[in-house]
Amino acid sequence: MGVVPAYNEGSVLFDVITRLRIDFDHVECVDDGSRDDTGAQAHRTWCRGRS
Repeated sequence: MGVVPAYNEGSVLFDVITRLRIDFDHVECVDDGSRDDTGAQAHRTWCRGRS
């Protein structure tokens, strides 16, 4: 399992999670109240999100 903490990382999150999925079957993204599209990008990659 991979865990990605993220705060206002929407511009790079899709690429990071896509690359992590090569090595991890399960990836979770922990969004710490971002004001950009971090949550939307995590959802776009089918990453389970938490805030």
